[in-house]
Amino acid sequence: LITSSCRHSMVLVDWSQARRGSPQHDLSYVLSTLHLEGGPDPYTIMPDGGDWAAYRSGQFALRAMHETGVPDWLKKVFQRLTVITMTWAVQSLELPTWQGKNWREI
Repeated sequence: LITSSCRHSMVLVDWSQARRGSPQHDLSYVLSTLHLEGGPDPYTIMPDGGDWAAYRSGQFALRAMHETGVPDWLKKVFQRLTVITMTWAVQSLELPTWQGKNWREI
């Protein structure tokens, strides 16, 4: 009698950004976009991620300002992601409180 146990698992791979490197790099990106879609505040998951949050906010700000040929709604997404990540950086790096708009107001 031959028996086998079959276990299923799934691995998600984002090939557009596939590379070897720091897991915090990927986590910082996911946390930013996840919060935009109703997920937890990135600071609650990665409170020591201030440097990554600052890096991400710069990336999103550049895309919001310089991305050409994209619809206005997508530029607003980049603006919202900029605010989410800047707020996270401010909290993590213990900088003065962000005085701008909340990302939900954009």
